[in-house]
Parts: sequence; structure tokens; C-alpha cells
Amino acid sequence: MDHKNLDAWKMSIDLVAEVYKVTKAFPKNEEYGITS
Repeated sequence: MDHKNLDAWKMSIDLVAEVYKVTKAFPKNEEYGITS
């Protein structure tokens, strides 16, 4: 079975996309705190 067919995989990809959308609006000086 391919891992990309698992519901958990699909949900995690959707979550990552949402997090990227939200954090893109953050100020540049907050990037370090988010990534560390």
C-alpha cells in the first residue's frame, strides 16, 4: 500500500498547507521562532 493513499497522510498534507497559509502572513522577524 502506498503511504500517499492513507487518510492520515492526506490530512497531514492539508494541515501543512493551512499552516503555511497562516504563517505566510506573520512578520519576518517571527520566522526564527516558528522554525526552531
